[in-house]
Amino acid sequence: MDWLRNNSFRSLTRQQPRSLLNTTEECDLTACYDSFKEHWLQAFKIIQRSQQLPTHDDVLGVVNYLEQMVTLLLLDIKKVDQITLPISNSSQCLEHLISENILDKLFEWGIRTGKYTNAVCMEQLKLYEMLLTQSRHLLLVHEPFLRPLLKLLQSCQDEVFSKDIEKQLVSLLYQLCVLLMQNIDLLDLFFSKENNKSKFIIFSLLISFVHREGSVGMQARDALLLCMSLSKKNKNVGVYILEHSNLCVLLATGLSALYSILPHVLQDVVAPDWHRLTPDDVNDIKDLSTFVTSLEFANAVAQVAHPLIRRQLQEFLYRGFLIPVLGPALLQASIGEKVAATTYLELILRTVTHPGLLYPLLQFLIQQQYDGQRLLHILIQRISSEDDLCLVTIALFETMVEINCEDIMLELVFQYLQPCLHLMLSQRQKLLPLDPHCHSFEKFLLLSPSCCEASGISPKLDVRNIHWNHYGSQQSLYGNYHAYLCDARNKIAACQLACSHWSNSYTGCDSTVTQDTNLSDSPNSLPSLGESSGYESLKIKLDDTFDDIPSWQISQYETGKQ
Repeated sequence: MDWLRNNSFRSLTRQQPRSLLNTTEECDLTACYDSFKEHWLQAFKIIQRSQQLPTHDDVLGVVNYLEQMVTLLLLDIKKVDQITLPISNSSQCLEHLISENILDKLFEWGIRTGKYTNAVCMEQLKLYEMLLTQSRHLLLVHEPFLRPLLKLLQSCQDEVFSKDIEKQLVSLLYQLCVLLMQNIDLLDLFFSKENNKSKFIIFSLLISFVHREGSVGMQARDALLLCMSLSKKNKNVGVYILEHSNLCVLLATGLSALYSILPHVLQDVVAPDWHRLTPDDVNDIKDLSTFVTSLEFANAVAQVAHPLIRRQLQEFLYRGFLIPVLGPALLQASIGEKVAATTYLELILRTVTHPGLLYPLLQFLIQQQYDGQRLLHILIQRISSEDDLCLVTIALFETMVEINCEDIMLELVFQYLQPCLHLMLSQRQKLLPLDPHCHSFEKFLLLSPSCCEASGISPKLDVRNIHWNHYGSQQSLYGNYHAYLCDARNKIAACQLACSHWSNSYTGCDSTVTQDTNLSDSPNSLPSLGESSGYESLKIKLDDTFDDIPSWQISQYETGKQ
């Protein structure tokens, strides 16, 4: 395809739009319509006479006429102001485009242009995107518009295009996804039957760009997320993604492939007190940014997709990435490799925010066994190891604790506390209030100035990322003790909110929890969502009735209501 990159035809077809686009309002719509028809007539004469492979001049002539037609059409649409149904009440140029089947004739000619096929395809993609942008969804209901559009999209499957054509194709697909989000009833128009199987052409084209870097990959992933949102609104979309696409497999295998090429030893990190990856580290370490981007996309899919799709994604991540790739990486021989793998794991836990993906991660840490020992216990033992490994392991456990998951806290803390089971229930109730003045702290805290009040915590925020922003994002907590205290108060309030949804209060007065976690007994299977207190404890909610209550009184207020 080198000819397409360098020859004069491509440069000519990318010339700037004609000045007619900037024509003032005095433009005569009748003259515009007549000119539109004349340009198509000239283009169609070239199409009819090129029975065999067209010449360079033939293709260039049609493309130039097409460009003029687009300019006139956009001007006409703009003048009419908006397109209304029926089509006869709208733009005359648009009516002629529909009635004469111009788009269908253009497609049929384009696939017979030999080495110029891709260049003509590019022009058609641009034409459809401009028309959809101007006319919104109304053109999709017209068969003379929809039929050639679907033909064009079908012809793009399994094709290797230049970067420019790929960019234009993804842009058109994204525009279609936006329109379909606003007009759910039109979704079925983009489903077809192939070998007795339903096919969603937009999704099948987008999925090949899921791991693409740059702006094309970014826009393709945005469009895929729109499709994921559509899966909640349209059963056909959800069934297609679940049963006839390999998106979840691609996400899991993609993460595995991207992880495998990460540096096994972090040689560039030399700071003596370094213990976790910063955003600058992510950008500086080779291939790490791409891995994080893929992980963030998987997290976004879990947020917007249908629950069944999220469940499938959990399964593939657990069996296709965590067990076969991440687990062995954490058990490598050298200290440097263990440090890198532990650091990557901590970054993964910080990046994943949706409970649907945190759940298999925590299950993997708590349940997965290697050489007869659970992974969590292996990591605990490393706290007493050499300095570098000790620091990154402590940072890992800090991140795990900040998730405020009941199962994690049970494994790390609660099961080691004295549950007072040797005492009678009545005696345990007398033992717990060790300090009769313990509630005095509430009165004391009420004396603090208003500037120290903790900011409100939104239930939509990730509690691990709530920070005190009064001093600006550049203010270091280490350099300002007041900011440090406010940050600590926010974390305590966030922890209170999370703990309020645990299945046990751990006061010593209610039924105690055994040392076995609430996760599935089998390390190779995932229980259904909602059956684990670990999953439930990740659901952070804030009742509107708590708005006027100090954050440190929330738990007491809840107890008083019961």
